[in-house]
Amino acid sequence: MQSIYHLVHETLKAGYLSMDTEAQIRNLFDTRLNSYDIEALMLLQQAIENGRVKRQVHEIYESAQAKSSKLQMA
Repeated sequence: MQSIYHLVHETLKAGYLSMDTEAQIRNLFDTRLNSYDIEALMLLQQAIENGRVKRQVHEIYESAQAKSSKLQMA
């Protein structure tokens, strides 16, 4: 199993946080966490806030909202 640190750094390189990776990070957070992982999570949070990393879950939500708006206008 990969560490949070490793998963975060792969995500930062890709610029994209998939739902699968996000779930893996959550599971690891609940089971084992060290200071490197905490630092990596803070970097990931900043990257998401600054728009350098996109979250798949947000793309799905935004797509659903756009479809809903189109249906309401029709």
